[in-house]
Amino acid sequence: MHAVGVDGCRAGWAFALEVSGNVQIQVFERLEQVLDRPDLNRIAIDMPIGLPEGKDRVVESLARARLGSRKASVFNVPARSAVYAKSFEEACALNVAAKGKKISLQSWYLCPKIKELDALIRRDETLKSRVFEAHPELIFAALNGSPMADSKKREVGQLQRINVLKKCGIPADRVVEAVYQNYRKSDLQVDDVLDALVLFWVAKTGGQPIAADAVIDEFGIPANLLVPERSIMEYGSSDDQAGC
Repeated sequence: MHAVGVDGCRAGWAFALEVSGNVQIQVFERLEQVLDRPDLNRIAIDMPIGLPEGKDRVVESLARARLGSRKASVFNVPARSAVYAKSFEEACALNVAAKGKKISLQSWYLCPKIKELDALIRRDETLKSRVFEAHPELIFAALNGSPMADSKKREVGQLQRINVLKKCGIPADRVVEAVYQNYRKSDLQVDDVLDALVLFWVAKTGGQPIAADAVIDEFGIPANLLVPERSIMEYGSSDDQAGC
């Protein structure tokens, strides 16, 4: 099984994968440059998959319930019609028509990447069984034993996530150091690297969907989130130690 973790970044897409036994980060402008590779058969990506038009996806409420103080990292996913709108105003109007509420600017700024992924999955049926939506903060919370204490944008929060990854066998500190020999932080931020790495971990080690019954959109694409099996359980106390 060849696994890859994918996170969006300013330069396009950050891919975490194993090359000759070493985990590394590569950046590509277009998603299809990697998703079209048939040797990558398990891909975890932090981008919505499945865009139901008439009702909300259930996975966002399930994710927020598990994330506590980090629940703000989960945003509402627009309807497909809003994703393909030509302006923010049109997207808001279409989302109101589909779901009774406008979309946020944060959601609108992600629409080009959501649309890029959605178009690829609709074009290639095999991607439905190879590409899985996942949320980095959910995975980190499961591995940590509780939601992360600090934001991934702060250095202290990044160090916390690096330590979690190292306990799971991923030398995140060395990967981050190597990344900036080839890329600039203005194109690829540290939290993008860490998110891609934890997505790679769940793609490689496996997991299960967070929702037993996923909402299926109009194109037959299920909306679900891949999580480590232990994260289906209720989180224990903050003193619990998570293993990998």
